[in-house]
Amino acid sequence: MRPTLLLPSDLNAKDVLRKYIPVAALGKLDAGLPMDLLSELRPVTCIFVQLQLAAGTSSVHLSTVLKEASRVMLEILSPHKGHINKVLLCDKGCTFLCVLGLPGNKLPCESLHALQSALEIFNSCSTMLEERETMSVAVTRGTMFCGVTGHPLRHEYTGRKQETGLFVSCLNAYRDSGQRNILAVEGTMGCGKSHLLAELASLGQDAGHRVVALELLEIDTRQPFSAIRMLMARALGLQDCESRGDRQRVLKTKLQGTIEESSYCLLNDIFGVKFPISDNVREMDETQRRLELHSTRVKVLEKTLTGDFGIFVIDNAHFIDPDSWFIMSPVLQKVSLFMVMSLAPGYEITESFRKAAADNATSQKITYLHLDKLKASVVMQKVCKDLGVVSIPRDLVRFLIRTSSGIPYYCEELLRCLRANDMLQFCTRRQSGKAKDNWESLITSAAEASSLAATWSSEARNDGRVCLLRPGVTLENTALPIPLKEIALTQMDRMQLLTRMVVKFAAIIGPVFTTQLLLHILPTGLRTHMNSSLDELVSDNILRWLKNTEVPEDVQDPTEGPATSSQVESSVQRPSPSTRTEEQQPGVLAFCVPLLQKAAYELWPERQRVALRGKCAAFLE
Repeated sequence: MRPTLLLPSDLNAKDVLRKYIPVAALGKLDAGLPMDLLSELRPVTCIFVQLQLAAGTSSVHLSTVLKEASRVMLEILSPHKGHINKVLLCDKGCTFLCVLGLPGNKLPCESLHALQSALEIFNSCSTMLEERETMSVAVTRGTMFCGVTGHPLRHEYTGRKQETGLFVSCLNAYRDSGQRNILAVEGTMGCGKSHLLAELASLGQDAGHRVVALELLEIDTRQPFSAIRMLMARALGLQDCESRGDRQRVLKTKLQGTIEESSYCLLNDIFGVKFPISDNVREMDETQRRLELHSTRVKVLEKTLTGDFGIFVIDNAHFIDPDSWFIMSPVLQKVSLFMVMSLAPGYEITESFRKAAADNATSQKITYLHLDKLKASVVMQKVCKDLGVVSIPRDLVRFLIRTSSGIPYYCEELLRCLRANDMLQFCTRRQSGKAKDNWESLITSAAEASSLAATWSSEARNDGRVCLLRPGVTLENTALPIPLKEIALTQMDRMQLLTRMVVKFAAIIGPVFTTQLLLHILPTGLRTHMNSSLDELVSDNILRWLKNTEVPEDVQDPTEGPATSSQVESSVQRPSPSTRTEEQQPGVLAFCVPLLQKAAYELWPERQRVALRGKCAAFLE
């Protein structure tokens, strides 16, 4: 028993102690959740910051340094929902453990946030420390136990013909009649937007057009005019210039007649050049200079977009920074150009494109395309191509279709995980045909044949390479790859705390569950919130109600026997919207994305997981 716990109670003690508890835990404590529900196994990213202090450092100086270092770190980490989790002080220095991705604080691109934070912390703290003090920073990631008790044990693909055909028709209209068009492709992370844009850019180049392409990152949203800078630099050829003088000469040549030469100095900041400041610019007041600066940027952008540059391709256009979008938005509505961009749902720019595409006045100028998930046959074609085989096991087909939900990136990560853990084996048909004709080999051959879902083409030779599951492999017990778990947890952490807890309990039951069983295993404090949480999850397309006679997608058998890839598409049919009743049958729900269920299930520590499964079994008995 720690002596602190024996001190007399103090009315202000609670407020004082709250300052030392992570925000992620405070929310659960304030919600009145039982202590045993505060623990999770989740992937996080850690930043270790070590300050090596000189010998003989006074306690006063030490206190000042650590206080200032903590303040700087928190300022850098807070925008990324990061926290200082521990501070360890010993005779060799002080180590700060900073964590990103705690419960309720998961963000997309977490590794990028961590690396950026680590660099900023290193630069800021290095300038703060004296010469006799040094520091080092390290970044790592992995699955951690987040709780209060401690751990008990301490590519390319086919199937987008419709999209490429639409691109070609729009491109022909632009080439023949100069018809302005913006092709906006929307899809969730991992659905193949970047692969599709790369293919469209290649098609444009093959048609003889110049393609100006750029990819934006989340960090670009925080850098003013970064999107415009990159777009115009690529279009004007500034990225090939080795020096500032080369950039200035190119700008003079490209922009001749577009703006006055006295206004070139207004481009210094955006292009990193150093034109001399003219007298008329120097004499402007702040308001005049701001207006002239905006006008100059608009003229340069119009010149860039209306030049003979062909096709503009912007990947992750939802990351266009606000300053760039303020200039680009009106320009895109009046210049004649052909632009292709990818967008992700949930961003303001994406919503503006949706509204513009639905507006009759602008709908003919914007072609809005939503990328659907891949069909089952296309998933298997992709898997065979990625593995370089002509056949894959039926169990593997079922596992990939169910877990990936038809999203190419999910499928790639699952395959990478299986191969990294040596769960797949490869052989040729000719090799298996040379096996000895004994009792053991006959049993093995029969087992292999029964496990195969033949996805090979009709031209496949008998000696084609095939994929098999290694003996003893159970795909259902395969842990989710960390990148896929990160995606699922990012979605979970956007939910309200109580809703997130309902999802975790539902995940224990499985991809399909009844409200009666869920109500039975929920703690008393959560039962009153169950109905409202389920309604919210259904409206957000995380859960869906099932009819009594409906077979969930995750338990459908993709094949009843060996079938070709063309036959698989007809044999693996997801329930069509026309066959689903409008009446919601209460009592039975299913996860729309099995990936989310599996990620939520793996958050539970093993001891609690086993106990809850026992509670489910007792209820069913």
